Amino acid sequence: MAGKTESRWIFEGMVPRQRRKRAGFTLLELIAGSVLMATLLVSLVLAISKQRSVLRLAEDRQTATLLADELLAQWVDAPQGIPLGGSGRLPSMNQCFWRTSVIAQQTLFGKAAAVVRLDIVRLRDRREQLLVRVETLWGVD
Repeated sequence: MAGKTESRWIFEGMVPRQRRKRAGFTLLELIAGSVLMATLLVSLVLAISKQRSVLRLAEDRQTATLLADELLAQWVDAPQGIPLGGSGRLPSMNQCFWRTSVIAQQTLFGKAAAVVRLDIVRLRDRREQLLVRVETLWGVD
């Protein structure tokens, strides 16, 4: 029994060292936090940039839709009508032009009619970007 008592006292006499409380962060924690913050910041900047370009495209499409409506209204009132197979620049929109093409022709009720496509297109990076496409039925004389 003496052996048990001695070992108990020896064990109880050994007090584990108390760790001091840390007042700061380790270098690894700082690096990991910085990497995480940088990743979040880059993601945020990319998302904002994408959102702005989508908003700009939506505004351009809205403007192009209004211009297409105005062009069609002018052509309906004009004696020559829609310029079939024609094209022209849109001065109010930078690097944009309109283009018409006949996509189908038929005789309806004894009169010649054509389905005319009006495209509003923007030139961007040497490529055409379609902003608006309208198809309408037009009586051909």
